[in-house]
Amino acid sequence: KDKKYYHDLIISYCDISVTYRLQNKLELALETLYDGYEIIKNNNNDYSSALIILSSDLGIIYEKIKDYPAAINMFKKSLDLIKKSDNLNDFNEIKIICYINIGNIQKLTNHHEVACKSYAEAIKMTNQNKEFYQHKIISNINLGQTLYEMKKFEKAIDIYKKVLPICKKIGSSMDLGFIYILLSEAYLGKNDYENYKHSMMKGKPKVIEASYPNDLLYLNNIRCQYYLEKNEHKKAIRLYEDSISIAKKYK
Repeated sequence: KDKKYYHDLIISYCDISVTYRLQNKLELALETLYDGYEIIKNNNNDYSSALIILSSDLGIIYEKIKDYPAAINMFKKSLDLIKKSDNLNDFNEIKIICYINIGNIQKLTNHHEVACKSYAEAIKMTNQNKEFYQHKIISNINLGQTLYEMKKFEKAIDIYKKVLPICKKIGSSMDLGFIYILLSEAYLGKNDYENYKHSMMKGKPKVIEASYPNDLLYLNNIRCQYYLEKNEHKKAIRLYEDSISIAKKYK
């Protein structure tokens, strides 16, 4: 009831919402953020720092429920508020996350050039702020995947190779395995089967060891592409059947 705690209360709503989102309870996550927004709307105090976080969180939920225009609007609102903030450095991570997510939406809606620019902004910020190495890995991976979809295989390979040393030094084994798999995909795109096999040999054991379902499905899909190109249809079918089993297991 004491207004001096409203800022912290709004942040608490954001934290609860994130917890719901991670449990895939998106409706509850959205309702919780709306509760936080009501406090901002009904009071004249400056809650811009809380609104930066709330807007970014809202954008992520809108993205998940595929309301892409609303998501981009929320991410841009968050970025605009950061520009007006007196403490720009307090929001570096949120700024990076907004650029990555805007890039993701533009990629999903086939605006690849715009997506690349957004990822490049995120990468530029991670270059200036070395502590966000995980975001650096993610933004480079996403940029590489976008370039791959644009059939710019050499550029994608260059991006993956740039982020490999970071992964080896401070990234997880799961990240490292996935980047090798992405490299193998890009080599396959340009029919470089020797480097495809080399990258696959390095990445496949790490992805299998990590056992992250999405990465396992990605791995199977790339291997299927290779077997289909080589007319080894039985091997491809076995991998597709394995992917169906993984998808059923993890719903």
